[in-house]
Amino acid sequence: MLHAAVLGNLSHTLRLLITHLQASLEELQFKTLLNFPDTSGSTPLHIAVSRSHTECVGVLCACKEVGVASRDRWNRTPMNVAANEECRDLLRNRGIKFDNFND
Repeated sequence: MLHAAVLGNLSHTLRLLITHLQASLEELQFKTLLNFPDTSGSTPLHIAVSRSHTECVGVLCACKEVGVASRDRWNRTPMNVAANEECRDLLRNRGIKFDNFND
């Protein structure tokens, strides 16, 4: 569901889903769902930054449980696939610096 909301750039729906999941699940289950990869290993955050869905990136970055340094199947972090500067700024605000594949 989170991946679908991000793919559709539905930031309001994403925010509602996150709020509902956070209220309904234990912390570990919540964190697992927020960072669950698709078949290519991309988390919702990977998808949002790669498609320049800035509002979705903001919603996800506001959640401390989102893994901003998670890696996809090609060993890329969200910062590696960020399509625009605004998305990179949101990631930097979470304390992530530009990294390369060897970090």
